Amino acid sequence: MRPPPTRALATLAALACLTGCGDAAAEPTALGELVPAAERLDAPDLAGELLGGGELDPASLSGRVTVLTFWGSWCAPCRVEMPAIDRVAEDLAPTGVSVLGVNVQDPERAAMAFVAEQDIGFPSVADPRGEVSVAFAAFPISKPPSTVLIDAEGRVAAVYAQATTEEQLRRALGDLLAEG
Repeated sequence: MRPPPTRALATLAALACLTGCGDAAAEPTALGELVPAAERLDAPDLAGELLGGGELDPASLSGRVTVLTFWGSWCAPCRVEMPAIDRVAEDLAPTGVSVLGVNVQDPERAAMAFVAEQDIGFPSVADPRGEVSVAFAAFPISKPPSTVLIDAEGRVAAVYAQATTEEQLRRALGDLLAEG
């Protein structure tokens, strides 16, 4: 009996893993534009265990513009995007903007190491089984990095199905905050 082709299997496994991570250089999408307020759909209720312990208090997000960012420690574009999101979180917190990360598919140890390495100041929910991701299935997010902007009324205002830039986030959040 012939031994399995381990090198070929390892290559296929690596390619499968890489396809689960969005590329910032991917073709631009119409996503990322603010949905007109009258056309926005309610965001799913958010719940879950926070990395480092404790439970997310959904009331802490009520009435606030929220940036929900899906990330993984294994996702190269996430590593590029996170410092910008963290700056936005810190700068806009006094204006009523909350940022919540959703860690996808990482063991807690890997997720916590990523948070420490990136010096991320905003909280993240652990989503190892994809429950939060599934709750957002009605919206076009399929893999990290993905970012969802939720308006102060709890409705999905924009979806980025690839890495975002600090400029994109600041512009969209400024528009959302201006809605009053």
